[in-house]
This record gives sequence, structure tokens and C-alpha cells, in this order.
Amino acid sequence: HGEAGRVDVVDGGAPAVAVADEAPLLGRGVTTRATLGRAHGGVYGEVHATFGTLRLMPGVRVAADSRTATVRVEPRVTARWQPFDQTAFKLGAGRYTQTPDTWDLLPGLGDPDLPVTGSWQVSAGWEQTIANRLEITLDGYAKWLDPVIVRRPDRPPEEGGGGSALGAELVVRYRLRDVF
Repeated sequence: HGEAGRVDVVDGGAPAVAVADEAPLLGRGVTTRATLGRAHGGVYGEVHATFGTLRLMPGVRVAADSRTATVRVEPRVTARWQPFDQTAFKLGAGRYTQTPDTWDLLPGLGDPDLPVTGSWQVSAGWEQTIANRLEITLDGYAKWLDPVIVRRPDRPPEEGGGGSALGAELVVRYRLRDVF
């Protein structure tokens, strides 16, 4: 049965199978009563500078986490060039980091020594509008991660090696401005 902050697992038949599938920590017999004091957050700022049809937007995010007693500085920059009224090209790059989720740091549930994950990312894109209604956007991206946090249902999260991701996204949208 459950109540706020407490879950009891009763051994027996099908409910145990559902617990193992839907709540793997409970299925492993890991306690759900744990506390970790932590404060973390960040602020982001950017400057917009326009040079004719080119707009540059350099920015920086500063993040802190009381668990690691560190401050991270993450520089980023975006450029947008609009050579024609309904055509634009964009380019962006920057450093991104993410602290582990609090439950991933709890002793018994996770690993208190999990590192902050980071990545360098770049993206490029093209935006085209036709007759002020049909919008086509094509974006491509690449990112390089180090380290990667590996999550498996049968064990706590752990630090893995590096990784990378490449991708593209195509969005086609028709605006019904007179109707909606």
C-alpha cells in the first residue's frame, strides 16, 4: 500500500511482478526512504547584436551545485542571417552541462559520486516561409558527450565513457491565420 513518502512491498504473485517492471528499485528491495540536502541552479544571459541582416547572440550560463561545491561556466553563441524577407540561416554552438538527478545520487538508490555530464554542441539550420503561410525548417545538429551516465533497470546509474549524437529535423507547417 502507499501513502505520502512511504511504499510497502508485499511479497506475492502478480503484484511483485508489476513492482519489478514498473518500479525497478523496489523490485531490487532498495529502500525508498532517503534524504539528500542539495541546492542547484543556474542563470543565463545573452546579448543581441545586429549588423544589417546578421544577428549575433553570444551568451553564457553560470550554474552551481552545492553537492559538488562547484560553479560551471557554459559559453554559447547563436548567429542568424536573414538575406531575404522569408529566408533565414542559423548557426549555434556551445557548452552544456547537467548535474545528475537527486535520486541518482542517493546512497543505495544511486551513486553519490556520479559526475556532472557535459557536451559540446553545434547546430545549423535553414528556415523558409512561402506566401507567409507555409513554413519549412531544416535543422542539423551534432554533440559530443563526456562522460555519459548509463542507466539500467537492474542496477544504480553509473558513469560510462564518452558518446556522440548526430541528427536532423525537418518541420513543415502551414499557418491558418484567418481561421485560428
